[in-house]
Amino acid sequence: MEGKSTTSAAESPEIQSHPPSQIFILSGQSNMAGCGGGVKDRHLNRCVSDEIVPSECAPDLSILRLSTDLRWEEARESLHADIDTSKVCGVGPGMAFTNAVRNRLESDSDDMIGLFLFFVLQHKNRITL
Repeated sequence: MEGKSTTSAAESPEIQSHPPSQIFILSGQSNMAGCGGGVKDRHLNRCVSDEIVPSECAPDLSILRLSTDLRWEEARESLHADIDTSKVCGVGPGMAFTNAVRNRLESDSDDMIGLFLFFVLQHKNRITL
């Protein structure tokens, strides 16, 4: 793939050495986890993501998320894909909220916003934090 960087945002030393100055905890249950955009795939007989991301949920280089391996990476839908691996992960309210916050910050600010995701997931009598 010509013209594309081989270093992901998560591997970027600059992101890891300059953590976000503002961190928001996104906490909730299934409504916070992001199940929007799930469609039934009749061939696979299961739900899959339609991969449509509303403009309010678009990624931005100034918005990071803390991954499950505790590294800052560029935040993008689905925010919880590496947290709830047993379900179809779709669009939730997290990126829309964070983009709205980012838009209210001073436009000349180059501060990074960090997201810490915390969901209560229940799977057949088991609760995962």
